[in-house]
Amino acid sequence: MKNIFYFLTFILLVTTVITSNAQTTAWTRANTLQKGMNMSAWLEAEWDFPANYLDTFKYTKNHFIFLKNLGYKTIRLPVMFEYVADTFPPYNLQTSHIAYSLVDSCISWTQSIGLNLVIDNHTFVAPYEITNANYLAMLPRICGVWKNLTQKYQSLNPTTTFFEIRNEPTDAISTANWRIVAKAIIDTIRNYDTQHTIITGAAYWNDGDSLANLTPFADTNIIYTFHYYRPE
Repeated sequence: MKNIFYFLTFILLVTTVITSNAQTTAWTRANTLQKGMNMSAWLEAEWDFPANYLDTFKYTKNHFIFLKNLGYKTIRLPVMFEYVADTFPPYNLQTSHIAYSLVDSCISWTQSIGLNLVIDNHTFVAPYEITNANYLAMLPRICGVWKNLTQKYQSLNPTTTFFEIRNEPTDAISTANWRIVAKAIIDTIRNYDTQHTIITGAAYWNDGDSLANLTPFADTNIIYTFHYYRPE
């Protein structure tokens, strides 16, 4: 039951904007997200990596059209990008990997049928889990991967495409240390792209209480997200 509830909860893209100005770009774009579907157990299926990664035909354009016809406005696409990027500087994306072809397909599908797309870096387990012990050592690669992701996707329409910097940092990293990581990623993205809205949550699996304790960033083009799983 817990796994079922986890999935049912996760398909809801729950967002909130922390801002004193309801006319910011982030606020406007957040209001366009509305009902969303998380395309889970596909491009983030680390449990199948690398031997069986991935189910190429798990989702097709027809699935996206079906969701559009049901009234969905947004697709959240979780991808374990850090598994399909080089482990050495400058941490280039392994764009020959089929995962990137499938991401490109999803981009094309959502654009053609008028759905928003959240590109989510869904990397959160070993060997790439961020912890209090390793976050400073991990920062160069995390930022390198996001530099390359931003350069690859910065030409996408910023009113309909969103960058979610990382799915659910765990309880292995504190809210304070996660903020250091998140700021470094945000700054990296902004070095190459000032237009796209960034989505970020807090530590403890994007817990709402942790988000309430996260000091907002100076960048106002950010949507803050939390994930809610209660009762479990």
